[in-house]
Amino acid sequence: MSPSKITPPSTSPIPVVDFSPFANAPSEPSSHDQKAAAAKIHEAFRSVGFVYLTNHGVPKEKVEECFMWSERFFALPQDVKTLAPHPPGGAHHRGYSGLGQEKVSQNVFDGAEIKKLREVPDVKESFESGNVDDKTQPNIWLPENKLPGFRE
Repeated sequence: MSPSKITPPSTSPIPVVDFSPFANAPSEPSSHDQKAAAAKIHEAFRSVGFVYLTNHGVPKEKVEECFMWSERFFALPQDVKTLAPHPPGGAHHRGYSGLGQEKVSQNVFDGAEIKKLREVPDVKESFESGNVDDKTQPNIWLPENKLPGFRE
């Protein structure tokens, strides 16, 4: 689905949070508005797991480009996507995770209950990348010839 067609519905269970206190970079970084927005984001992630951000400052063209690259990546054959594998374990969040590879449990803190929940894998695939300058969690990319331009 094109990101230009994605509009947070007024009755959505996913919270809508105005990100302008951060995107507009007020002179006081710990402003009341920033703390309020951060609290709303935190609560959305804890209770729902998702949030719609408005007024984030990312140009529409850049958002559409990201969706285009995502669509291209996930349309690749499985054997190509696995050339950028998410490392085993949960400490390095980069690369591709195939269907059923992750076993996520949220807001559960009892060890036995977590173990039970993780017996059933998530039915999703994902690709994670981050700050290109992060030396502790470097990005894991496909070979350039498999999806030219993807790293850019």
